[in-house]
Amino acid sequence: MESDSLKKLEFTEGHNEALSDLEKQEAAKKFQDICMDTLLRNADSMHVSDFQDSDFLQSKYGDSAEVQLGCFANDGSSLRIYVYEGSNHESILEVRVTEVDQEGLSRKEVSYQLSADGGEVVRHNVSDNLYEDSKMHQAIPLEAPWMTADKVKDENQEEWQADLAARGLERLGRWLNKQPVGRGEVEELGALLEASDPMPPR
Repeated sequence: MESDSLKKLEFTEGHNEALSDLEKQEAAKKFQDICMDTLLRNADSMHVSDFQDSDFLQSKYGDSAEVQLGCFANDGSSLRIYVYEGSNHESILEVRVTEVDQEGLSRKEVSYQLSADGGEVVRHNVSDNLYEDSKMHQAIPLEAPWMTADKVKDENQEEWQADLAARGLERLGRWLNKQPVGRGEVEELGALLEASDPMPPR
C-alpha cells in the first residue's frame, strides 16, 4: 500500500522534453529563489561547513550550507528533505527528497539540481526500488550459505544477484536520464518545502 507521503511525490512523475529554453530558465530562476528562501527561513537549523582555516580543505570541498526538513503524514510515513547549496570548483544547488514509510523503509528518492550553467533544473529519479532493496537485504541471513567458509552455493544466489544487477542498471538508467522540469513542477516542490518542518542540524 502506498503511504500518504509517497502520494505527495506524484508531481515528480512527469516528463517535459518539449520545454523551451525560456521555460527552462524560468524554472531555474524559481528553483534558485525557493532554495535560497528555504535556507534563509530555516537559518537557525542550518548546517554550515567552511574550511577557511585550511587551504587544502577549502580547495577540495569549498563552502556549503544544508537544511534538513521533515514532512510528516497522518499514517506515520514522512518525507525527508535536504536543501543543499555549495561551492567548490562549481556551484551546487540541490533538493533531495526521500520517502520513508511506516516501517522506516523507503520506496522512492528524487533529486532536483540546478545545472552547472544555471540554465535549467534537472530531476533525477534516484530510485523507485529502495523498498524492495531494503526488504531484500533484511531477508538475507547474517550468515548466508554463500558467505560461509566452505562457500556452499545457495540455490537462490544466482537469482538474487541477477535481480540486484538488473535493478542496479535500471537505477543507473534513471540517473543518467536527467529530466528537465518546468516552473510548475518547481512551484509544487516549493509548496512541499514550505509545508515541511526543520529538523535539528547535524
